[in-house]
Amino acid sequence: MQRQNVKRSVNASINDGIAWAAMSGFADTYAVPMAMAFGASTMTVGLLRSLPSLVSSAFQMLVERFVLAAGNCKKAVLIAVGAQALSLYAAAGAVFLPKGPALVFFICMVVLYTVAGNAASPPWSVLMGEYIPPSKRGDFFGFRYQLIGLSFFSAGFVASKILNLLDSRGLWGFFTVFAAAGVFRT
Repeated sequence: MQRQNVKRSVNASINDGIAWAAMSGFADTYAVPMAMAFGASTMTVGLLRSLPSLVSSAFQMLVERFVLAAGNCKKAVLIAVGAQALSLYAAAGAVFLPKGPALVFFICMVVLYTVAGNAASPPWSVLMGEYIPPSKRGDFFGFRYQLIGLSFFSAGFVASKILNLLDSRGLWGFFTVFAAAGVFRT
């Protein structure tokens, strides 16, 4: 039974990786264009590109405490992934705010998105280290990252088509892209 659970978890990690790459292809690729649609200046775009990494790097020092507070790695991953999905839904909802507050809110959600995503990574890596024997890790992660690359590229292409299709409808294209990214993460 234990072996079957491990196999199911490993297969789930492949599916999760594909969905994660789709989320990233939608959200990461089009965060700056959405900020620009809100009227972001060059300095604001610089802030959007640097602040999430800065805050996320600082939060890395607290990840161990986060895992301990959650109780185990699996719960920590689920909490962080849930927060990341919610931040994407909220970022999509920024289109309903006036442009000035929408931009500030959007940047805050991108910061939360990045922090939550980076908080999920260490406990996820611990779980995968327990499930994948050292002799099989290269093959497994090589295969998984091939699928992730294909998914990321395809998602970016599909998101661009959505934005092009909804171009005449204002910010609805960005709403659709970020809401879809939330669905992929969920």
